[in-house]
Amino acid sequence: MIRHTVGYVVFVIVLACSMTGLSTADTPDLEEIKCVISGAPVAADATSELDGYTVYFCCGKCVKAFNKDKGKFAAKAFHQAVATKQAKQDTCPKSGRGLNPEVVLVVGGVDVGFCCNGCKGWAEKLSEDDRIAKLFNRDVFEKNFSTTKK
Repeated sequence: MIRHTVGYVVFVIVLACSMTGLSTADTPDLEEIKCVISGAPVAADATSELDGYTVYFCCGKCVKAFNKDKGKFAAKAFHQAVATKQAKQDTCPKSGRGLNPEVVLVVGGVDVGFCCNGCKGWAEKLSEDDRIAKLFNRDVFEKNFSTTKK
């Protein structure tokens, strides 16, 4: 009887661990990710969607604000999609040309590549908020980034 009980307990523990692994397997590392509304650290269970990307927030209040006007926060949400590795950059966000791996600018913790130092120099002159607004707005994002999801 004890042998069966121990076996059952081990089975339950293994099952619980595997279920936990499955539930978090699709969640990216959120340690450095900030809420697109407040700038606070995000919670894995406070999310919304934008164009198939999961957007993470610090709380339900920010989720509601985002859902009320997604367009207002789209650039920050697309920036976060790259930061959470849901999307990747394919071409220069300024010119649309191929990327030079030696010409990179860190924008809000995300490496953004450029085709040349001229395009990078243009972005360097912008404030951090303007960089996100200009490099990750919907038009630029749709032309120069692609999804990494299946």
